[in-house]
Amino acid sequence: MNKMVLVRNVFRRQCVKRQCFHATALAVNATNNQERMRTRIIQPPPVLRNLIRYFWTLELPALPKGHFTIRTFSDDSSGIIFHQSHGSALLQESGNVIPQSMIYGIATTPSVTHVRAPFTAIGALFQPHALRSVTGVDAHYLTDRIYPIREFSKRFDFTEQILNEPDIHKQLAIITCFLQRNAATKYVPDLMVVGAIELMQSFQSRKVRELTKYFKISERQLERRFITSTGITPSHYLRTIRLQQTIGLMRAGKFDKFADLAHHLEFTDQPHFNRLVRELSGMSPRKLQSSLQDEIINLLIEESQN
Repeated sequence: MNKMVLVRNVFRRQCVKRQCFHATALAVNATNNQERMRTRIIQPPPVLRNLIRYFWTLELPALPKGHFTIRTFSDDSSGIIFHQSHGSALLQESGNVIPQSMIYGIATTPSVTHVRAPFTAIGALFQPHALRSVTGVDAHYLTDRIYPIREFSKRFDFTEQILNEPDIHKQLAIITCFLQRNAATKYVPDLMVVGAIELMQSFQSRKVRELTKYFKISERQLERRFITSTGITPSHYLRTIRLQQTIGLMRAGKFDKFADLAHHLEFTDQPHFNRLVRELSGMSPRKLQSSLQDEIINLLIEESQN
């Protein structure tokens, strides 16, 4: 089969006719062992699957101390978030205040954010190639950055409408219409990049040179198009996939020793495995494994000791 036909078929499996609708997605509830937080994973309807991996919600209840730390990893996805902290502003460890509504690019390094409960948030995790389609700008301009949603919604700022709406399905309907309206007037995804991502996610290609041979393209051309669509290089994307695979196997509890896990994932040795996990998650493999709580990837929440 012709390679570009294969890529188009991959994309068609993800895409359907664009239209705004009232969201009726299925929600899955999850609570950590201490019953101190509540998360919901909400699968997107077919009309959004070319843009969205899943919607999610997070609730942190008021506690005596009321302080939480939110850790995020380097990963392969951008997204949109609306949040409300009833105690104070949401602060990054650097001291920067995070907007109540924002679009963020792919993160290449881990981050730490401090929040005072009660705290609620709703967001959407984008497909790796979706950011350019939603915002209309090259994805690399948003890498490791966050921007207020009003920067991409000039006609109206629907932040208050989202945060004051108690019905989650109505919240999702508002977000859905925004995403579809923006995506319909921006860029069509680069089908080669979509196909390359599919190959990497299915572990059919573990090295960049395999992709260049498959698509008969130079490494420089592949990197340029990949950065424009996703914000990161193909080699960095492969590293984030290895971290996600590591996290999945840690959650499944299939390996008692990290050396065996590293060998299974074809790392050169365990120190190489340790370095990648620490660099992309900000934690050692042991700390990461003991901290995993829920099914929202790229998110760990801890009650602060201070």
